[in-house]
Amino acid sequence: MGTIERGESNLSFQNIARVATTLGVSLSTLFLDLEDRAQRLAAVSVGSAAAKLKHSTSAKRNR
Repeated sequence: MGTIERGESNLSFQNIARVATTLGVSLSTLFLDLEDRAQRLAAVSVGSAAAKLKHSTSAKRNR
């Protein structure tokens, strides 16, 4: 599961269907608002990266 979470491997459609069944939801529910969630996650990731870069840059200046 960790390789999937880290994006090192992908799930087959059959395994995605199994995940939905295990969670007790339909495939359509599993993918509901997927694009919106992906955009929000990307925004958070970009914001986190910018904050880390800003912190790193200011730490180097203070040396």
